[in-house]
Order: sequence, then C-alpha cells, then structure tokens
Amino acid sequence: MKVAIASLGRSLTDFVCGSFRNAPYFAIVEVENGEIKSVEYIVNNFTRGPMACLAIARVLKAKGVKYAIAGNFGRGCSQILRQHGIIPLVSFDTIKDAAIKAEKGELPEFVFFRGRHGRRWM
Repeated sequence: MKVAIASLGRSLTDFVCGSFRNAPYFAIVEVENGEIKSVEYIVNNFTRGPMACLAIARVLKAKGVKYAIAGNFGRGCSQILRQHGIIPLVSFDTIKDAAIKAEKGELPEFVFFRGRHGRRWM
C-alpha cells in the first residue's frame, strides 16, 4: 500500500506537516505487513495558486497513492483528493509511525467541520 505523507523533512524520523498544501516535501511510503518497503521524497513545488491541491492530487494519483496524511487539509484539498480516489487521514506522528498506523487503519479520516458561527448574518 502506498501512502503520501506531508513532511517537514526528508527522513523517516521527521514529523508530519500540519498543512497538506504547504508541506515542503511529500514522502511516498510503501508499507507492507507493518514494514516500510520503500520511500520516495517529492519536493512540493505546488504551494502557490488556486489549483495547487489539484496538481498535487494528480501527481499522487499517478504514483499509485491510496492515502494522504497531514495534520490538516482544508475543505477544498480534501474534496479534490477524494475525487481522485485518495483518502485524507490525520496524524501528527513521525513519518514512519504515521505510515505504519495508516496501514493498520489506526488513523482518523479527515472531516471538515464548519464552525458553529461559520456564517454570520448581518
């Protein structure tokens, strides 16, 4: 199973980035039976512009990614990922721990909540 993890660095001991779209790197991790088989790091060149998440989703889909992991996604990014068949998951662990937990099904799926006062009436 392949997992894309928004990463703050280029090591398995680095932490998951809090923002999917603004992550400096994506770690494409292949996990089987609780073991990491391979890791590929991609530099995120798509941090600017309104279609950044669409470009990221296309690259990840081409790599065969099933899950995307970050601290937060935002409503637009999570919808675009789902449209491309990629499920957004939430984690603040290290890259290694997040990948293993994703394979075991221990990470929660990202759900966008609009706040109680999300819309104000004037």
